[in-house]
Amino acid sequence: DQQSPSRSRKSHLLLTTIAILAIIGSSIAVYLQHAQLTSVRQELQITNQHRQYMEKSRSTLLTQLANREKSLDQYRHTHEQVTKVNHDMSESMRKLQQDHTEAVKELERL
Repeated sequence: DQQSPSRSRKSHLLLTTIAILAIIGSSIAVYLQHAQLTSVRQELQITNQHRQYMEKSRSTLLTQLANREKSLDQYRHTHEQVTKVNHDMSESMRKLQQDHTEAVKELERL
């Protein structure tokens, strides 16, 4: 009979120890999951900051590109006008030279 209470006490102590170890193990697991979740949240926050920066940079680059395309279009238009003026001036000079040559020939004939 004396072994029975001692055995009961040992069983109770063993169960209590197992329960405490299970609680400690569960607490450690919850803490590790919380730490991992915190780390993932920080990474997500950093990723979102990078995304916002990239979107802002993209917007700035698109604006710069649009401005440069506009400048290029203006340059092309100006170039076309200058080319036309140059061509017209060349034609006028050729015509003046022809008129001058004809006038000199006319004067020589007189």
